[in-house]
Formats: sequence, C-alpha cells, structure tokens
Amino acid sequence: MESNNNHLPIGAILGSGERRYCVKEVPSLGGFGITYKATAKVDVKIGNIQRSVDMPFVVKEHFINPKLMKWIGAGIGFGLLVLLFLWGHSQSPNNGGGGGDSCMTQPSCDGTENGHEWVDLGLSVRWATMNLGANIPEDYGSYFAWGETRPKNDYSWSTYKYGNGSNMKLTKYNNSLKYGTVDNRTVLERSDDVASVKWGGSWRMPTYEELGELNSKCTWTWTTLNGHKGYQVKGPNGNSIFLPAAGYRDGTSHYYVGSYGGYWSTSFSTTTPSRACYLYFDSGGHSKSNYYRESGQSVRPVTDP
Repeated sequence: MESNNNHLPIGAILGSGERRYCVKEVPSLGGFGITYKATAKVDVKIGNIQRSVDMPFVVKEHFINPKLMKWIGAGIGFGLLVLLFLWGHSQSPNNGGGGGDSCMTQPSCDGTENGHEWVDLGLSVRWATMNLGANIPEDYGSYFAWGETRPKNDYSWSTYKYGNGSNMKLTKYNNSLKYGTVDNRTVLERSDDVASVKWGGSWRMPTYEELGELNSKCTWTWTTLNGHKGYQVKGPNGNSIFLPAAGYRDGTSHYYVGSYGGYWSTSFSTTTPSRACYLYFDSGGHSKSNYYRESGQSVRPVTDP
C-alpha cells in the first residue's frame, strides 16, 4: 500500500455514518490542503435491479485544526457538486491483517437467473455475485456440509447426513468398501446440490473442473470489500467477482474468518471418499484440493449460459 507522512495512504477508509469513502488516488498536494480521489457506495436502480455501486468522490483535506475536518465533494450526473461535512476518522484496511491489501470496487452484475445475480467472467459458466445465504457480495453467507442442504450448529460426523456417525461408514457417494456402503455415485444429485435446492432455476454448485477454471484462468488479488477480506477474481474478459474469506465450520467452532475461504464442488475424492473436492485460499495463494465432507464450507453457485 502506498504511504506518505503528509497524506492518507491509498486504500485508507474515511467513515461518515453509514457511508465509507475509499481513497484511490492523491492527485494534489497543494499549499491549502490535500485533494484525494475516492469512491463510496451509492444505492442506484439499474432496470429492475436495485444494488449499490461505487461512485467517484473528491475529498478535500483542509489543515484547519488538529481534528482534520474533511469536506467531501461528489461529482454526480452532469457535474452536480454536492458538499458534505465529514466529522470522521480514517483507518487503514490493513488493520488486523497482512500487507498488500487494496480496496475493491463493487462487483458488476450481467444478469439474473431466477431472481439471483450472475457475472460472465469469460469462462464456461456464469458465476453468482455472492455466496449462498448472503445478501450482498461481501457477506460470508451460510456454511454447508458437503451433500447437505441446510446450515446447522454442529458440523461433525455425528451429525453428517451421509456418515452414520463416522467417516468410515458412509451411506451415500462412496466407491470403496473401506469407507462404508458403495453406490459408486461420484457427483452430487440435484436433490443434494444445495445451490439447486435453495435457488432453483438452473443454479447449481460448480464442478471440480469449473472451480479449476476459476483457479487457473483468472487473476486473483487479495483485497478488502467493505471491510471484508477476500479475493477479487478477475476473468479473462475483465469482469470480476469477490470471494470473501469466510473461514469454515468444524464441530461447533468457526475457524479463520477473514483469512481463509473454502468453496465446495459437486465431486468427492475418489481416492478418499470421506473427503470432497473444493477450492481454498488464504492471503498467500489459492488452490484446488479436498477436505472432510462433514465440515461447513461456503458455496458459490453457477449457472450455464
């Protein structure tokens, strides 16, 4: 993150009531103060879709007193200038986290399917703009054990729907006698696909191959969206989604919120059927792997073009 003793760092957040301004650029360091280019969320209606978008603002810092009173000028529409008085504070989005964070603008929306927004990243499927159970892109949403369709309080083998109390007693989606009843189902049926069940229409959970596309064909940038850490994932066509670092659930505990994210696919590990395939990340990188089916992970739905 850029820093200077004489001005706020790029990515700094200025708070004023419910509105938060993210510093993007410092174009002027004049003798009468400092000018910042910033963005803030503004509620707008595009067609029939109501959503918050980032609007450009100009922030003027006057050295009037030690409290650093801020005057905010916002250029909207045909150059309309609205001045707001801001008794605020500034803070770095790096607080409590690793270095290199940036401030992400609100993800775009290309369309809707059955009432839920999707983005075309230039991949084989369209990706939802938010997690299952979330109301806005930065929300963590709900957590689901693999193959289950309801969130719960305890994510353990004793409560897992297809475990019969143990990871060695699977009752469905298994290809090895060592792990329980064999049915040779390797991909979730629609009735066990939580995205299909919750959102309907053509929504579903992504396949392991589709998560692979997201992992290898997109540009990943660790960032912050409205105070929530995660990754901006930019597709080959320049569009992007935000994957929040929602952590995961195990037993009755919640781990690594703000530093880790795990997203289920529709497949289990054929070498270790008690584990399911997923995409995971932290601030240091992202990869495909597998994890225990009874754990509570996030789900990001997809829909076919």
